[in-house]
Order: sequence, then C-alpha cells, then structure tokens
Amino acid sequence: MTLKLKIKNFEFKVNLEDNEATKELLNIIKNEEITISFDDYGGFEKVGDLGRSLPTNNERITTKPGDIVLYQGDQIVMFYGSNT
Repeated sequence: MTLKLKIKNFEFKVNLEDNEATKELLNIIKNEEITISFDDYGGFEKVGDLGRSLPTNNERITTKPGDIVLYQGDQIVMFYGSNT
C-alpha cells in the first residue's frame, strides 16, 4: 500500500504497513484531504496532531531518517534522525 505525501511543493511516495491504522487512514483520506502542521521535537523528529485517533498496535522499533509513524494513536511523527 502506498500514499502520496505532499510537503509544500514536493510530493513523496510513502510505503504503508498493512495494519488497522493504515487501513483506517486510507478510508479517511478517500473522503477528505488531511493537512497536518508539524513542530520540531528533540532535534530528530517532526510531530503533528492528526486531529483524530486511529487504532494502535504499539511495538518497540528503532526509526531511521525518512520513517513516518503513528504515535499515541493521534499524532504523526516524521523522523529526520534515529530514535528507539
């Protein structure tokens, strides 16, 4: 599954995990465009409020630059550094 992400005038292809959160996100964006404002956090990630909650299935991971994850069910985090 893939998604098109637009940041200002740049578009990126995002590969999605096959889970309940991404399925719900895809159902939402079929009907509406989502805009998220991000703030820098910790010097390695950008965090933005999704404006709604998605199903969670938390697991411990180590991120790398370019990873995008759902955090606490209602925030999207885009990493430009690494974190566990």
